Amino acid sequence: MHDGVAKILFTLILCFSTGRTKAIKKDIVFLVDSSGSIFSRDEKQAVDFIYNVTKWLTIGPDDIQISVVTFNTEIDEKFKLKKFNSSAELLPNLKRLIYNSPHGGTETAEALEFVRETSFLPSHGGRPDANKTVVLLTDGQSDNSYNTLRQAELLKALNNTEIFTIGIGSAVSTSNDEIGGISSDPDSYYVQQVDSFIYLCNLVPALVPKLGKF
Repeated sequence: MHDGVAKILFTLILCFSTGRTKAIKKDIVFLVDSSGSIFSRDEKQAVDFIYNVTKWLTIGPDDIQISVVTFNTEIDEKFKLKKFNSSAELLPNLKRLIYNSPHGGTETAEALEFVRETSFLPSHGGRPDANKTVVLLTDGQSDNSYNTLRQAELLKALNNTEIFTIGIGSAVSTSNDEIGGISSDPDSYYVQQVDSFIYLCNLVPALVPKLGKF
């Protein structure tokens, strides 16, 4: 077994063996960069990452709901928070999730605005009594850093809202002002980085307990 996979399994088994508490009611939006600097194989790695995180979470109308939104020059909501009401429904559809070919710019500001104004609406499945979480995956600087940081602040200003940022590749780093500015504080908890999409799986053990509140 690959050392990275073994580490993930050991960490998660340990987590469950110590006792799992009921998850906080939470609406989670995975916001995934699909701009022209990303390869199609990278998007598959992103899908696998979301799948491997989600399979450990309690999915349901009284627990956790998941939405996936991709962005480049355009915003594409793959499915709404209210689309799937159980892991049995959600996980097969995540496996089948197909992104359009990566293209265009990195309009992170518009993506964050879409999540704030649309993703968490009741018509999309947003629940007024649920905590709100955004997990942003990006491989580079946005096209307009000022607007991106402004939209991030507006999003974080919503009640019970947090943003995790995952920087991928050499174009971003945990010291990047934009990545740190987008995320909630402290950066040590909300910001992570990997050298390539293929290493996203290494982040699963750290992220799952934060999302599931084990």
